Amino acid sequence: MTTRPSHWRDGLRPTRETTNKILGMIDENILNPRDVVLMCLKWMSEDEVTEMVKANELFEEVEDEED
Repeated sequence: MTTRPSHWRDGLRPTRETTNKILGMIDENILNPRDVVLMCLKWMSEDEVTEMVKANELFEEVEDEED
């Protein structure tokens, strides 16, 4: 996973008001984290999801095996 710059307050950009509100609602058990993830993934294009996966190194790269 990528690390956040040290100048971000509490690891979050201060200008991300909506993002911070959603994260706060998750922390307060108002929103279910899985539901939020599903909403985000359904909203994003497949290319955006792929870019996010690569940027955060979520999957190990699978190399093609040559016979």
